[in-house]
Amino acid sequence: MATAASPDTPYDYLPVIPGPAEIIQLVVGGQGVSGDAGSILLAVLRDGDAAAREAALTGLAQASPRRLVAFDELLRDRWRWHAPHLARQVGQRLLDGDADDLLVSLAAAHPDGHVRQGAVAALADKSRPAALRMLLLRSTDWARPVREDARSVLGRRLPGAANAVIVDVAGFAATLAGRQQAGWLTYVINGAVAQAEPDLIAALVGSPERLVRRLAYRTGVDTDSLSSDSLVTGAVRDPDVLIRVSCARTLLAGTPSQEIIAALLQSRTAQVRAAALETNIARNGADTAHHMLLDRHPTVRSIAQQTLAAADIDLAALYRRHLVHDVTPAAVAGLGETGSAADAAVLTDALTAARPRVRVQAVRALRRLGAVDPERLKSLIRDESPVVVREVVQTLTGYLHIWAGPELEVLIGTGYPSHVRRAAYRLIRAKDVWSWLVTALRLISSDDEHLAPSARSDIYTWLQHEAARTYSRPSPDTAAQLAFLLPVLNAKEAAEMAFAAGLDI
Repeated sequence: MATAASPDTPYDYLPVIPGPAEIIQLVVGGQGVSGDAGSILLAVLRDGDAAAREAALTGLAQASPRRLVAFDELLRDRWRWHAPHLARQVGQRLLDGDADDLLVSLAAAHPDGHVRQGAVAALADKSRPAALRMLLLRSTDWARPVREDARSVLGRRLPGAANAVIVDVAGFAATLAGRQQAGWLTYVINGAVAQAEPDLIAALVGSPERLVRRLAYRTGVDTDSLSSDSLVTGAVRDPDVLIRVSCARTLLAGTPSQEIIAALLQSRTAQVRAAALETNIARNGADTAHHMLLDRHPTVRSIAQQTLAAADIDLAALYRRHLVHDVTPAAVAGLGETGSAADAAVLTDALTAARPRVRVQAVRALRRLGAVDPERLKSLIRDESPVVVREVVQTLTGYLHIWAGPELEVLIGTGYPSHVRRAAYRLIRAKDVWSWLVTALRLISSDDEHLAPSARSDIYTWLQHEAARTYSRPSPDTAAQLAFLLPVLNAKEAAEMAFAAGLDI
């Protein structure tokens, strides 16, 4: 709904104001949330009642730093194009002192630097969380007077601030770190964290921002202000792999309890499990490595295998016995790592397992042991699992002679799943360059949305980088097919391909 202050002033193109709960949801964002939150905020500023204005401020206080940074950029556009009349009024209202918390907060994202500077001055007297957050944004403003004023205000307000405020500031520092003028805020938060008490460090490790958590854990380790429980939580549950590994190494460098080692052995990170296993073996002996023979990661299995092999234990026999009762990906992979070509029958049986990961590991194990039966693997090129088909293609690239006649060309047909067709295309390309070029030219002239773009790109790459190094020539039949299909290329590309193939056209 568009309204205007008078016939002589620009129109403001602002939407109808929703209810308070929807305003908060729109500002905070999240899955399933849609709508122009920037325009809605400006509509609330112009026409909203007390409840709507309070909801807008609540949303600005609750939104993530990343969300608010995005708003900062969005509002500049919305001020200029959706509320030009309101944008002209806001500067005078700041000068007149007729500005509530919402006006001051939104004016801090105004496209005019003078208005932003006036908003910063007004924000100095505002105690709402939204006010502080807008000051943090303006501390990295591209206009020097604006950012210097914001930094001056923050320099007075941040010392002695509550832990929750410092955590929020740290989140903004991490989010804004890529900005050219973010150095001051980064320096401030680094200094605050370096002098932080343990309760602040504990609060910072709960930040949703990865860079904040890294800084907090690093500081906590350096100052010995994190408990073992906090480090275990970081090593096992933190979503950042660097934090998980760092916490685990810190714990294992000391004298961890057996409970801590057991917890680390359950980590989802292979590096953590591997380090915990080495510590467990050193403390409790080689027998503790047995249960890690079936770890899902080869690095962890390798440590267990080396430890038990040094104790003259037949590892392949252990894996064979396990496969009798339970065919798992780790057991199949382990037999491939410790067995021999004599285990081909067991591994070949695993090619028919219901779980795709078992079939993948069976193909890898057969390849590793040099026990591949290429004719047996051919049927898996049609496997329903793309990851299995990729592994089969990698293996059969060394056995291209098994594909006779048009077998692979048939698999490119539209009656097969896209991953099967891509696999056949890869094998055709690996088998013979000229047959592949015929296939690629046919694909370019088709409406195949899956393979035509790849064929187009591959031909361009071949002409640019490989054609000059292709010394073979196509057979007469293949040459005739190439000559027939060349018109699908532009004149320059057709001439280059004809020259490389020795065609007289």
